[in-house]
Amino acid sequence: MVEMGFYDHFFLFQNSTYFIMQMIIEYDNYKSKLFKRLLHLQFIRNQIFSFVKIINRQECVNADELSIRTAYLCKKRRLLCDYNDLGCYPDQLIKYGYHERYKQIFNTVIRDQRPGLLRRWYHRFYMNYLYYHQRKQYDRQIRYEQEQKEQVQLEISRYSSITKPMSRKIARFQDYNESDFHSDAGSLETSTYVLFKQLYFHSLRDAARIGALDLIECVFKVFPDELNIRSILEIAVQHGHLPIVEFFHNNVKDGSPFDQIVRENSTQPHLMDVAARYGQLDILKFLHFNRTEGCSTDAYDFAATNGHLNTIKFLHHHRTEGSSITHTMNAACFGHLDVLIFIHNNLTHEVISDYAFLGAIRGNHIEVVRFLLTNRTERPPSDSLFWAARTGNLEMLKLFLSERYSQFYEIDNTVMDRVAQFGRLEIVQFLHENTTAQCGSDAMDKAAEMGHLDVIKFLHFNRTEGCSLRALHLAIANKHLDVVRFLVEVRHMDIDQSIINRFSNSTSFPIFKYLYEIAVASGNFNIEPANFQIENFVREETDPTVFNWLNERGFQFSGIAYNIAIDVKSKVVFQWLHENTTHQVTNVNTTRAISSGCLPIVEYLNEVGAPFPEFPMDKAFDLPMLIYLHRNRTESLTIHAMDNAINRGDIQMIKYLKENNFVIQKSHTDSYRVEQNSLCIGYNSRLAIINSLKI
Repeated sequence: MVEMGFYDHFFLFQNSTYFIMQMIIEYDNYKSKLFKRLLHLQFIRNQIFSFVKIINRQECVNADELSIRTAYLCKKRRLLCDYNDLGCYPDQLIKYGYHERYKQIFNTVIRDQRPGLLRRWYHRFYMNYLYYHQRKQYDRQIRYEQEQKEQVQLEISRYSSITKPMSRKIARFQDYNESDFHSDAGSLETSTYVLFKQLYFHSLRDAARIGALDLIECVFKVFPDELNIRSILEIAVQHGHLPIVEFFHNNVKDGSPFDQIVRENSTQPHLMDVAARYGQLDILKFLHFNRTEGCSTDAYDFAATNGHLNTIKFLHHHRTEGSSITHTMNAACFGHLDVLIFIHNNLTHEVISDYAFLGAIRGNHIEVVRFLLTNRTERPPSDSLFWAARTGNLEMLKLFLSERYSQFYEIDNTVMDRVAQFGRLEIVQFLHENTTAQCGSDAMDKAAEMGHLDVIKFLHFNRTEGCSLRALHLAIANKHLDVVRFLVEVRHMDIDQSIINRFSNSTSFPIFKYLYEIAVASGNFNIEPANFQIENFVREETDPTVFNWLNERGFQFSGIAYNIAIDVKSKVVFQWLHENTTHQVTNVNTTRAISSGCLPIVEYLNEVGAPFPEFPMDKAFDLPMLIYLHRNRTESLTIHAMDNAINRGDIQMIKYLKENNFVIQKSHTDSYRVEQNSLCIGYNSRLAIINSLKI
């Protein structure tokens, strides 16, 4: 028997380990395949995802960053969906990869044309996707009840001088849903069906964006004549999805989607122009060899602008449309040197315009500028030197001032003034030390306006032109404290009464305090605190010590400061104003805080017993605000609360309103508009279908 050595044992162990690892991997693959099979079962998948509450996070502009007006108009919120909610939005199904479910819902609800599906659920949900038709019925009910109430009061008044208000029962939220924008929209079932179908049509743009031909084909087979094929084609071309272009080429008998269409206010471009713009060479070739619509000179220009050299070569060798005079300018402006070289070598009749030169200089494309100067006979315009200086590219500036090109350009005496405005210290130093460039007081004035202290210091210590009083005014107005201090303490510029009076409401608090202390120390100023408007400081400061400093010196805030504190979402400032001024908080302030989403201020207002609007939940900015008002206030709400939730595109607010079985009170506002572009129009109607079919 041969005795095994060390290496024999080692290799045996290694092979055994490898075999075991392979078994583990195969077992894991088996489990993975088994899990996928189970997950593909519709019943199992619905059971699992019924517990999923959030598919994606809702995204809105942060309420803390919105003014009251902007906050109220903010409707573009990303949907906060669970699994069933997601089925209401075909574009979201595409976004999150639920392609099979997308097709299943379409085939079941849309293809099979089942607008009568909701009839069995109508008694439970009263789901009207569109709602001005429903609103009219609601308004007629209110008017009828008001007439009945007046009639009862009239009858009672015959027998008694005391009239008793007639009580009425108002429908709950589950009896009312969304708005009908079309009074002739037809039945509830038809309206819901039409909207769902339109959402599917619109979602095909998302399908085209990711190249999901199977989804496009699914819808196209059912509605070949109702789709906006042109918009789908443009997106597919833009993103380079040739199979989609081929599909419509083979299946659309009418070639109009491929044609250029000239409208009154705009022109629908050739598809070849679109392909050239985005550098989709394969699609460009397909359209060239298989279609007859052709392209325009824009194709060449677009390709040059975006630097698609291969596209330009193809157009140059296979098309006869040529280009406009702008393509060289575009290539130069965007720094596409390879494109510029091709144009230079192959289009000898082309002229380089002044705009092309300036575009390359402004874009800081020094290699393009160097190529043009070396290989072309045209010369850049006279103000090229200024633009080279303004970009801050010292190498480019030296190129223009070199012995070879200096004969074409002279140093303008305004160059240093204008360069100082943009804070190009290195350029200012170079011009001062290496050229005969001159400047005036405008150089320091403009640097002060923009807050370029380093430039101001250089000019002060190295030049004699100085600055004017305008420099101080501009520095104060633009809130550059370090510049103000330098001008006052180093250049010894005087502070007078007019400066303090003029800029108190437009500058920052640190500058105001600095100027005020100088004025007090001099003793030559007549400062009346009541004459100063200081509300602007509320917008920028959040430290109570700032307001204490102002208060101790007799400065007073007006009532508008409350609204400013709400706009900047500062509870600290709002509380200080409430505790240290005599201004009363009004219903308007509270409504502003509710509708702008400033929950800390609303909580504070509730704690101190401030007046609230009659129906505060009607104005809630988001779900946290709605929940707080529901749990901490006693006021009810009106039909406008649902309008507000729909307008804001907030599914969670809609759900909360329905789930909590609110009683809808009569609103004193007869006119209220639901935005047609809201994401949540028709949401409840579609959700009922999804839930009923369990898809």
